[in-house]
Amino acid sequence: MNNFVIHDAIRNLYPNVVTIRGEESFDNEDNLIEVDMDEVMIEAERLSNIKPISIDDTIKDLKAQIEELKKLING
Repeated sequence: MNNFVIHDAIRNLYPNVVTIRGEESFDNEDNLIEVDMDEVMIEAERLSNIKPISIDDTIKDLKAQIEELKKLING
């Protein structure tokens, strides 16, 4: 698993973490924050499984929702 996903997982679980250096995480006053790496890896796995949604798919879904709303409004 790449470090970007692991860093995102740490920040999701520990919102007070502002800096990650190596394997250590720090708050805005440079205090060391202990992180549970087992939980981090679970979150990282969850993040890795999220499928990106394309803008085209989003527009298509929104257009379909608009059409449904128009039908409700117009009877």
